Amino acid sequence: MKKVDLKSIILLLLTIASLIPNFGIRFSTFGFHWTFYRLSIPIAIVLFLIVKKGIVRIADHQNYFGWILLMVIWIAYGLLLLFFSPYVNKHDGLVELLAIINGSVCMYIYFNSNVGLKEIDKIAGWIYMILNLFIIFGIIEIHTGFHLPTSIFNDEKMAESLLTGKLSRYYTTGAMYGENDFSSFLTCLLPIALYKKNWRLLSIFSFMGVMYINYVNDANICDIAIMAGFLFYLLFLMENDKSRRHLIRFVFGGVFLLLTYWIVINFDSLKNIVKLLKVIEAQTNNYKNGDGSLWFRIMIYRDSVIASLKTGFIGIGPAAFSNYFTIHPSISTLTNPHNLYLEILVQYGLGILMAFIVLIANMIIQLRRLYIKNRQKQDSGRYLAMIEMLIVYSFACIASSSFLGYAYQWFELAMIMIFISVSERQWKQIDKRKNFRIGGK
Repeated sequence: MKKVDLKSIILLLLTIASLIPNFGIRFSTFGFHWTFYRLSIPIAIVLFLIVKKGIVRIADHQNYFGWILLMVIWIAYGLLLLFFSPYVNKHDGLVELLAIINGSVCMYIYFNSNVGLKEIDKIAGWIYMILNLFIIFGIIEIHTGFHLPTSIFNDEKMAESLLTGKLSRYYTTGAMYGENDFSSFLTCLLPIALYKKNWRLLSIFSFMGVMYINYVNDANICDIAIMAGFLFYLLFLMENDKSRRHLIRFVFGGVFLLLTYWIVINFDSLKNIVKLLKVIEAQTNNYKNGDGSLWFRIMIYRDSVIASLKTGFIGIGPAAFSNYFTIHPSISTLTNPHNLYLEILVQYGLGILMAFIVLIANMIIQLRRLYIKNRQKQDSGRYLAMIEMLIVYSFACIASSSFLGYAYQWFELAMIMIFISVSERQWKQIDKRKNFRIGGK
């Protein structure tokens, strides 16, 4: 009888649960809502303990140890603030801390499951399949107005806005609550299309599909994130001969400046053709008049920094952002941060934020080094996909009104950590073989 591959089951369960955490079917116990993701985590823990025969260890790797240390301190500090901050609602705070705890568990299980390159290939395939299914579903949403139960458009609170025409039903939200949340999700996963060469034809559909959905959802920050990934490639990943690299960068810079100048002098005629330019003009005019999404964002950003200053950069506690700005209203009238970095800064303090940024930056540096080292190999797409996912994530995380509670971000970070670990282990083995041959001579 063929043995059941529990490890693959665990990885598949966590992948699906992280990317589709809520199917819209849930039940409650004592006021706590059990979603598919929240149910999957304890199931994954039990299966993991069976595989490991109850033996729990911490994998020895710089990235992993740094992240787990941060998460432990983050959770402990969050619990401390939960009981001492005057701005925290205990229930909401516990729910947010649970999201961080579940993310930590996801990281731990992934990193301690002896995952190799074959498993990472499988996970990448699952991600790409889910990404494309959601793109297709998103396009259907746009043209039919049908939405899943998880959508804002099936929220009773939004019924009045829909009836009065203040909100168009023909946005797309996928399995997320809002349109910006869904666009952020698709944008963060989009670089996985670069993972394998035989995906390149389909990747054209993926790219065009995500750009179309972002266009409909008016998710300009997500498009900026995609452009940031492309710019990072041009500036930091092109490592051919130096003269060619500098020439490409010089030409790109020159073309960019000329294009910008041409757009500026022809702005009035172009704005009626290019929607983005019309959006820029509208946002600029609205900002001058103290209105519009750009003005709202800048004001909540400013007031978030002021709030951090007033609280000594120690944090106001988990899920306390809305409570704080209900008691101390922002000029923007917003009560959500619309920026992951400010969400962490205001709620958990400067120390947690700086550690988070340093760990992200360190992973980008490591991935860049690995990509350049493997630039001429057949599997260079793997390295490119991982680093681009991290770059895009670093920008797309400011698109949603709130970001900390999303499961897919912890899953994405865990997968990238595993990939770095596996790649470094492979290169060490290659270097050892090289040194052995040289020594043998």
